[in-house]
Amino acid sequence: SLIKDYPSLRIYSIRAGIAFGSFLAMWSCLAFKMGQAPFYADSDVIGILGLCGIAGASTASLVGKYVKKVGIRNFNFIGCGLILFAWLLFFVGENTFVGIIAGIIIIDIGMQCIKLSNQTRIFELNPRASNRINTVFMTTYFIGGSMGTFLAGSFWQLYGWHGVISTGFVLTGISLLITIFYKK
Repeated sequence: SLIKDYPSLRIYSIRAGIAFGSFLAMWSCLAFKMGQAPFYADSDVIGILGLCGIAGASTASLVGKYVKKVGIRNFNFIGCGLILFAWLLFFVGENTFVGIIAGIIIIDIGMQCIKLSNQTRIFELNPRASNRINTVFMTTYFIGGSMGTFLAGSFWQLYGWHGVISTGFVLTGISLLITIFYKK
């Protein structure tokens, strides 16, 4: 009934879920990329790259402080812009550690902007139903993440790293279009 009663819950959940799909597209195929030339990285190096995500996660409290001041919609624009920029870095710097690390940090910050801003808004819809509302949000969020992982793996098989970049770029673009066309 919450999905029916709160159309904005659907929008916030789908928008964040699709962006999360873009985010997981990178993480699901990064090990494949790093295992190839010119990196030939082993699991230790790939694991260390995962620690770069801590930089993005550490921005959560900063993002949380400014969500209401900057606005949910604006934070979605910022988040999508950062994620698109990260995908550009993954393309331009695809064979450098600097490009990969910078992309990881920026995509993590962008994802924090999108997730926290949308989550902040859904909790305002009906504070008495916050657990159920969050269940709808997180279920949709992880369905989007699963879709991104599936698509990235499929396009990795067909086109390699550029297929993954295209997947991430398109998913982020869809999330951005939802933000542009949903104005309430």
